[in-house]
Amino acid sequence: MRWKLKKPVFPIEKYTFSPIVSLLLSVRGVEPEKAGMYLYPGLGSLYSPFKFKDMEKAIDRLILALRRNERILIHGDFDVDGVTSLALMYRVLKRLGFEVFAYVPNRFDEGYGVSRQGIEKAAKAGATLIITVDCGITAYEEIEYANSLKIDVIITDHHEPKESLPSSYAIINPKLGDYPYDNLAGVGVAFKLLEGLYEKLKRDKTELYWDLDLVALGTISDLVPLIDENRIFAKAGISILNKTKKAGLKALKNVAGISGAIDTYHVSFILAPRLNAAGRMEDAMKAFKLLVTTQGVTARQHAVELNNLNLKRQRIEKDMVEEAINMAKAKGDRLIYVLYDPGWHEGVVGIVASRVVDRFYRPAILLTRKDDVLKGSARSIAGFNIFEAISSQGEYLETFGGHKYAAGLSLKPENLEKFEEGINAYAKSVLSEDDLEKEIEIDLDISDVYNREELIQSFDLFQPFGMGNSKPKFLFRRAKLIGAVNRLKENFYKFRIDINGDIQTAVYAGNSDVISNITSSRKSDVVFTLREDRFLSKKIIEIIDAKPSD
Repeated sequence: MRWKLKKPVFPIEKYTFSPIVSLLLSVRGVEPEKAGMYLYPGLGSLYSPFKFKDMEKAIDRLILALRRNERILIHGDFDVDGVTSLALMYRVLKRLGFEVFAYVPNRFDEGYGVSRQGIEKAAKAGATLIITVDCGITAYEEIEYANSLKIDVIITDHHEPKESLPSSYAIINPKLGDYPYDNLAGVGVAFKLLEGLYEKLKRDKTELYWDLDLVALGTISDLVPLIDENRIFAKAGISILNKTKKAGLKALKNVAGISGAIDTYHVSFILAPRLNAAGRMEDAMKAFKLLVTTQGVTARQHAVELNNLNLKRQRIEKDMVEEAINMAKAKGDRLIYVLYDPGWHEGVVGIVASRVVDRFYRPAILLTRKDDVLKGSARSIAGFNIFEAISSQGEYLETFGGHKYAAGLSLKPENLEKFEEGINAYAKSVLSEDDLEKEIEIDLDISDVYNREELIQSFDLFQPFGMGNSKPKFLFRRAKLIGAVNRLKENFYKFRIDINGDIQTAVYAGNSDVISNITSSRKSDVVFTLREDRFLSKKIIEIIDAKPSD
């Protein structure tokens, strides 16, 4: 594993914080004039929703619908971002007196995006307005169909628009026009529309801010960068999530065994997988119902069902991961692993593709069969755009879409071999040996300036952590192991380490090579971050990698 020490982007003297905080801000590219907003994100720093193109138009149409008592269908998507967006829009509009009902397409029958079946449901129910959340920016035919049925459509989406746009009534997308920040999640875009509506109706936004727990859930789960407005949503939303009044979220936390304070870890690895399990395994409406119910008993029932679906997903995933890894080993050293099994679960292939990438540090595409086509998901490594790679093989594909780190695709079985050969040839032309070696980006070398208290204070200022704002990684040279290494469970170790005379508890989760580097040398160079030990009620050192000092 290659180590790379980040370099300051801005002069340290431009900041007005401690040396460690200033260095962390600089190596992360935070402009000095935006440092205050970054370290102390507050709702007062949110941008005006009226900076969105079409915002006035969309809100005027909503207010007209309210006055006319029109029926409105809110069309969501089946992942956590889509379901939280749907629940947010539904709860808030209903609270404001709108007549609304919800729709989420079924992953297995309808696929991703705006569904023709959803539009037909709107028409049958007498809806004259559809609001999409987390989808719609490329739904050309579906929007035309809605128009033909005399149904107006307001699109709220965050995905990349193409050169032409759907002929909808209004489009709220941060990638259009001059909005100051274009990396919002779908739920963030939905929130901005509601924020604008509150301002136009001259209502107190305090009650809207109580729904930031949903915004934080969707934002963190969708892996958008936790900077700028997303950072505000995450920080404020986690605070609300810790004291949420929503029956469904309280029940989900209880069923998941969360008793203490929640942070981004709990969202990403405990709450989100349970919400996602509904859409992956059966029907995302199960997650939506949990998020909108006001009844404690009903909420408990929904939470238990989602928990059971997640357990089922975990069992299926475990078997598929083992099969996929064995299949990859049998293929030998490939630049891209294209793996196919007709029996694999369509809703789980994306997760398993990520596990294959983690295991081999190679891009992976996993395919299963549905009717007469192969369908699957792709995941990539840093520095390799999997969407462009798949696009290069368009002649063999039926459908594809996505972005540089993740994509979906379908193809005919007879094209599988040609596709695999072609995409590996493409990879050979763009990937170097360095690209295929995992790299750790280190924020700071603190070997000469180690101060535990300042380190902890600096670390806490940078929370919440997530995509685009990872935990700071520190390098300390010539750390010394104290005593023995205890193996607590498979690939998880605990020990004590001497850092500049400060003896600290340390943990490591991963392969035994790193532990060998620590135990075989008198002193080691260690890359580490910090983590909360709830049992000890303090922060401990979490080793990321280690090499002998000599």
